[in-house]
Amino acid sequence: MHIIKKSKFIFFLLLLIPVLAGCGGSNKRYTLDGTAFGTTLSVNFYRFEQPDLSAEIEKGVNDIMAEVDASMSTYRDDSEISKFNNFESKEPFEVSKILYELVNRSLEYSKKTDGALDITVLSLVEVWGFGREWKAKPEQPDPKKYSKAVSVTGYWNLSTFKKGEKYFLQKKTPGLRIDLSSIGKGYTVDRISELLMENSYDEFMVDIGGEIRTGRSYRTGSHSRQLWKVGIEKPDAGLDRVIINTLNLEMISIATSGRYRNSVEIEGKEYSHLIDARKGRPVENHIKSVTVLAKNCAEADAYATALTIMGEKKALQFAEKNSLAVYILSEKNGVLQEASSSQFLKITGQTRAK
Repeated sequence: MHIIKKSKFIFFLLLLIPVLAGCGGSNKRYTLDGTAFGTTLSVNFYRFEQPDLSAEIEKGVNDIMAEVDASMSTYRDDSEISKFNNFESKEPFEVSKILYELVNRSLEYSKKTDGALDITVLSLVEVWGFGREWKAKPEQPDPKKYSKAVSVTGYWNLSTFKKGEKYFLQKKTPGLRIDLSSIGKGYTVDRISELLMENSYDEFMVDIGGEIRTGRSYRTGSHSRQLWKVGIEKPDAGLDRVIINTLNLEMISIATSGRYRNSVEIEGKEYSHLIDARKGRPVENHIKSVTVLAKNCAEADAYATALTIMGEKKALQFAEKNSLAVYILSEKNGVLQEASSSQFLKITGQTRAK
């Protein structure tokens, strides 16, 4: 069982471990374990009478991680996104196709969610103490820095365009800065999954810090298959990692956004790492976590963040309107409550928010 959790960013190291899967020796499981985005990375895939391309897969995963890190890491001064963030101009800025496409997708989600998802939030993230420079004693934002952060935030201040074979981002506000952490892990999971499928490995599960994509169920015998088991974690369970719901999945992605693992305490009050760009401050609602099922992991990742920021009522309304599979854990008066969208119940076969 794989436990969904939420964490932060950056490096990677992979080890390839082949394991016999107990299918008459004909189905072999391979595991790539390491770290990525400052959290765990696990790639499990099965080989059944296919050529052994595991070495090529290992190289491919490392290449993807290196490409993503060089493009999207806000913890590297030489990354593409950091160069764009430090480019304080309204002039077009040329970027790679990867960054262009991810920003485009993020802006689409921003429009669909009325700004609940907003990648231009980096300045606010940092002024509230959740950036790369950790503060031993968090404090209320400096008023001048806060006002400036608010003034340069807003997805409508960012645009993209293509000219021939070149790709560009453009700021309407020179100080605008972006952060793709709300979609980056999901995107990377999709890239690795696509690599596996391109090489005819369709029995797989890719997991980066709880952002997961599953392929076909895997063979456990000549005529039997096993669905991939994924556990949704109970919020605030500490090191015990209590599972509150177990899903059996195939050919689908799942992502969870939670407010309970990354927070700071300022003057006796706890503040979430999730920033509502529309209000310029950390999210304050009853939601503990939101889990989203979707065809691709980037979409699940983006919507999980956006719906957590919306709050339970608006999140469920949005899910029903857009046929999203959503599972929400909220806490009211010290009691943990569960709620599911119709699509979530349909996909999982559950009859209630278990």
